[in-house]
Amino acid sequence: MEHGFPPADEDAAAPALADALRPEAEVTALRPEAEVTAPRPEVVVTAHRARKQLHVSVTDNGRGLPEQFDAERGGNLGLQIVRALVTGELRGTIELRNCADGGTEAAIVVPLARGTTDRLTGRAGPP
Repeated sequence: MEHGFPPADEDAAAPALADALRPEAEVTALRPEAEVTAPRPEVVVTAHRARKQLHVSVTDNGRGLPEQFDAERGGNLGLQIVRALVTGELRGTIELRNCADGGTEAAIVVPLARGTTDRLTGRAGPP
């Protein structure tokens, strides 16, 4: 499963989402001396099952993580909550890294328990 947010003119709900994702680009555009050559902000979420694990990747094309960023201790409250949920409740791992071509990737791996029920569909999980 993969989802990239469509350009604002393709979806009625996209303008609000696009506006929330690109405040830095718009601030830069308002500066008369700035040349706006930055790509349109994009967030891509992918998920797949492999070897009794769920792999989720969330990538963006932003500026990436600062050099001094400590993924274990740093981040805002949202990242702290996600880290606690993934590592504690779901017994998984989360890794944050800069992408080679710019942007950031959050890679999450969660074990899929045998014989569990999917909370969304109510169907049994993989054997």
